[in-house]
Amino acid sequence: IPFHAMENTPANAAALKSLRRRWYGLALGSAAFLAGGCIFLLSYWPAGLALRWLMLALLALGYLLGMLRRFLTYNHRPGEAELLPDYGLPNLVTFWRGALLAAAAGFLTLPRPTGELVWLPGILFSLGVLPDYLDGYLARIARRSTVLGAEFDVHVDYLAFLAGSLLAIQYGQ
Repeated sequence: IPFHAMENTPANAAALKSLRRRWYGLALGSAAFLAGGCIFLLSYWPAGLALRWLMLALLALGYLLGMLRRFLTYNHRPGEAELLPDYGLPNLVTFWRGALLAAAAGFLTLPRPTGELVWLPGILFSLGVLPDYLDGYLARIARRSTVLGAEFDVHVDYLAFLAGSLLAIQYGQ
């Protein structure tokens, strides 16, 4: 149920304000995560390569943040109109899976890593896809299944499919 079709109550307005504020926290935290990744890569690569990784990773993260922001008004249980004022653990797991996948996607414009970094794209990708069932399981047992969670999870899965497929093709795997 889109927000404009929902019951416009003071509780829903307050919940939406809370979700927007929390969105900014996720945006800053995940951007800091990628900036830390860039600093890490600078110890192995020239600045140009590390910054190229950061730009593509931020682009993928921007897509996810845009989708999350778009679906804020869907943060309600199916069939209910009351917005939940926080994301809940299941949606946070989904978001951080997406941040890991964005980091993996950063390798798409770079030559295949060598040495100690050879496994890094695969590790990031694996850490981003392995907990895919965990977010749904947590949502069911905690009664935190939301329309936002269902919609956002699909977009994180899109990123996983796209980044994983393109990395496998790029690296000849």
